[in-house]
Amino acid sequence: IYSWGYGFESNEVIGQDETVLKSEIGRLLNEALTEDDRIDSIENVQVEIIGKQKAAGSFTAVSIFGDIPIKTEVIY
Repeated sequence: IYSWGYGFESNEVIGQDETVLKSEIGRLLNEALTEDDRIDSIENVQVEIIGKQKAAGSFTAVSIFGDIPIKTEVIY
């Protein structure tokens, strides 16, 4: 139901060093989530690498409903 313009291109960051990963995550999140008209922007992106295959992240989605804090962990 979504176009190819919607989603997160994780293949662009998997395997990159920590500096690249941290800088690209914010950009990719912003590109993916602002496709939804209810999301205005993404702020306060934080990424923590936990071991070789796990990362924890948090950010704030600024939406028409207000600020929505998000926290998650990803195994890649």
